[in-house]
Amino acid sequence: MPAAAAGHGNGSRQILDLTTTNTQNFGPPQGPGSRFGGTGNTTKTRTGKPFGTFVFDCVVGGRNAAPGISVQCLQSLATPHGQITLQGTMQITLQGRPTSSFQEAITGGTGAYKKARGYAQFTVVPERSARVVLHLIT
Repeated sequence: MPAAAAGHGNGSRQILDLTTTNTQNFGPPQGPGSRFGGTGNTTKTRTGKPFGTFVFDCVVGGRNAAPGISVQCLQSLATPHGQITLQGTMQITLQGRPTSSFQEAITGGTGAYKKARGYAQFTVVPERSARVVLHLIT
């Protein structure tokens, strides 16, 4: 289980630093309402040890003022200790690539993460992976 620091009556706080690698993708982002997503594996960033899998599903909202597209995404991370669910909006380029950094809310989980909340900071590495630092309160 990840290291935890005691919270002050608000649950324990944990930082989980993972790297995701996409193994399968579906549907290129197109016009409003189109869907895209994928699945892949997660590893612990510092050690490279496998830590589970993930799946994400996004819906295109539409173009915005900046030269990009707004999307709404739902994600689930399956870990050895339970699942963690995430949700948020992000911007992608007109070519369908995510911005280099974005955040999503931690909306819940199962097992050790059944009361999870907080946020996840994504940093896109190459095209098919990202570093995800989860700031969890459980």
